[in-house]
This record gives sequence, C-alpha cells and structure tokens, in this order.
Amino acid sequence: SNSSAASDVYKRQINGVYQQTYTTDSSPYSFTVNTSDISAGDIITIYYDDDDSPGACIVTRATGTDQTDLDLVADTLIIRDDYGGGSGIKNSDLVTGKVAGEGDIPYSVSGNDVTVASGIDVQVYSGDTYTLDGNTTVSSTGQVIVNGTVDVGGYTFTANGTSDINGTLRIGTGVY
Repeated sequence: SNSSAASDVYKRQINGVYQQTYTTDSSPYSFTVNTSDISAGDIITIYYDDDDSPGACIVTRATGTDQTDLDLVADTLIIRDDYGGGSGIKNSDLVTGKVAGEGDIPYSVSGNDVTVASGIDVQVYSGDTYTLDGNTTVSSTGQVIVNGTVDVGGYTFTANGTSDINGTLRIGTGVY
C-alpha cells in the first residue's frame, strides 16, 4: 500500500522509459509534468516506488503542455487521456507505459491484454475514454470505477470485484 513513510519515492516514465524520481514527505501526492521532455500524445506513467509492491499509479496521454493535476490515489490505477484526439487511451498505451520487470506498476501485460494486480482499483478518469484494444482483467479484490467512458468493443473486460459506473460503459460485441 501507499502509507507515508519518512520519505516516499515516486517514479515517472515517458513511453516506458525511466525519466525521473520524485521524493516527498507530504501529502497529497500530486505531480507537475513539464513540457521540456514530453510531446503531445506521449504516454506518461507515474507510480509509487515501493520495492516491487504495486500501488498508486497513473497512466495518461500527455497534453504537450505543462500538467499540474496528476494526482495519485492509494492502491489505484488511474487511466486518463489528457491529450484527447477522440481515440481515448487504449490497452496498447498501457503496454507502452509498462516497463518490463518493474513490479511497482500495478498491472501486467501480455500482447495488448492487461491484468491489474490484486488489491488494485481501476479508475477511468472523468471526461476520458478507455478503449480496449485487448482484454482487461481486474481481480476480485479490485473495484472498477468508471467516471468517464469504457469502450469494450470486441474484447473482454473482466471485473471480478465490484463496479461503480458513473459514466458510460459501451460493450459493443465484447463482454463485460
């Protein structure tokens, strides 16, 4: 989990490549991303670094301008699309944001299939669209919170725990 120690460590990656470590001893855990090393549409992953124990994580497509509202939530994978452009953030973007062997990022990938770690909630950010281009599985101990839109398409979204749908769930020919 993400309890505050004397000093917590967070890491930021762009398109799956390590960029920066943040150290903080205060809450809330909110980060600013500057445009000096990011282009519009890049995949940004910020996560709690707890020696391979998955916890707080946000994955978003960058705006290309400074972003100051990248807030982490304990034991939650937040999926956002700050870039826009209509297509939303996809499983393939989560694949891009995942670094092989980094156990602190709370999901695993196989092809474009995404499996969220046990005990981790998934939140689709308000106003954003998560479009599956692979299957997604959330464990029975994780909650799915849809404040934006989930577009399942022809894939399977397996929510083994509870779901809180405050936004839109489009199933298409897929399965939820």
